Amino acid sequence: LCEEAAHIADAIRRESIEEVGTGGAESEAAKNPNAAEPRMETALSRVRAGTPADVTAAAPQFKSYVRRSPYTYWRALRFGVLLVLVINVPAAAIPILLAVGGQWAWLIGGELAFVALVSVLAFRSRVGDKGATYAEEAFYRAYAADREMKLEEPLRFSATHAEAKLPFKPDRVLTGPLPNGPTNGSLVLVGDGTKRADRIAVVAGPNGPVAEAELHAEAPGISAKLLDSYAERLTKELAAHAK
Repeated sequence: LCEEAAHIADAIRRESIEEVGTGGAESEAAKNPNAAEPRMETALSRVRAGTPADVTAAAPQFKSYVRRSPYTYWRALRFGVLLVLVINVPAAAIPILLAVGGQWAWLIGGELAFVALVSVLAFRSRVGDKGATYAEEAFYRAYAADREMKLEEPLRFSATHAEAKLPFKPDRVLTGPLPNGPTNGSLVLVGDGTKRADRIAVVAGPNGPVAEAELHAEAPGISAKLLDSYAERLTKELAAHAK
């Protein structure tokens, strides 16, 4: 929870700098576009995911890695203990009654059973969440590397390409050669293709133009084939617009 809160606070800080700052947008946007979660970097370096076909292809490998990590067990156990302590505050009457009645075995057994249950659920949740997150990151990095593209920090990109008037806030930005398009164009997307608000676009440069479309991905999720298809279609739209 502390890590997530810190991440949110940092994102808000960077957003504030972008909104209220005056002067060069590039210098006032994210200071370190290459910054990444250390544990993610460790996972990506230790798991040989190859070139995943889609965002879920490497999930089993990363879930296995997270499942074997001692840190995962520690986080799950800590969460279980903290949750039991928090619940004991409003439900203090139960442990007090058991203690007063001398039912120490029931008290200790109940507390340990609850800690175990919550820890198991937290463990499974972390394995699933982190495995999926690492697999998605591995997919985009492999996709970008195979196409000689570079992953950019979305906030920094939004700041430096403000004049292009991209109609959404991106989650992913890949810059480099595009099929039938400018060599330094960017493939930009928000969402995972499961919602109507999810979009994908090709941005020709800091001043545009921009070609965009609704991003729609079927199970198992966004794939290299799908991104190639969108990239080709949208760059053709840009070429037609240029004429």
